[in-house]
Amino acid sequence: MSLKEKLATLRLALESDLPSGALTRLRLEAAAFEQPGRREVALRAGNSAPDFELPDDLGSIVGLNKLLQRGPVVLCFYWGDWCGFCRLALAALAEVASEVERLGATMVAIAPQPAHDRRITTADVSFPLLVDAGAAVAKLFGIALTPVSEMDETYAALGRPAGENNATELPIPAVYIVDSSGTIVFSYLDSDFTNRIEPSDILAGLRCLQQGGGKPSVPGLHAKPT
Repeated sequence: MSLKEKLATLRLALESDLPSGALTRLRLEAAAFEQPGRREVALRAGNSAPDFELPDDLGSIVGLNKLLQRGPVVLCFYWGDWCGFCRLALAALAEVASEVERLGATMVAIAPQPAHDRRITTADVSFPLLVDAGAAVAKLFGIALTPVSEMDETYAALGRPAGENNATELPIPAVYIVDSSGTIVFSYLDSDFTNRIEPSDILAGLRCLQQGGGKPSVPGLHAKPT
């Protein structure tokens, strides 16, 4: 079953399990990212990726520029493992982690969720899970959204810890492929948190990069202008 199919199954289940209209309200709030002038702030293919240093869930510091010395980097932003859609995405990414490495790239996942609240660890997925306190790096990439206080109970119903509600901005589930020069060569931006990029599409982008460019035929995966 593809990730898309698994997400659709979860979406149907949550529409029944969550309070009436909760999932729709969450998706509508995230859709604020699509408002005129808002989406344009987000970094995308063709932009330079800002350097950052973040701790992983074990406390080790991981820096983007240092990772780029080894080759391309795949940055995957997510809410936290309290979100079922994020858990499915992390599991799917774990399935291709070895292939990402074989293609000469490093993959990391980034979320504002504190390390002590996490149920899924780096050891579970075989790639670093970074702690983006206050969504600081998500803000650098222009993909952070602030949940409104009226939605606290709705986020809590989805699983978000009470201590995080209305206290931490959340990133839209974005994916960036950054080449060794620090340029974003492929980007995936979707404000609907119930959608995620297929891991096979990430591999397609890395193969194009390995082969010297070109634009993969992947819906939603935007390539740097040539």
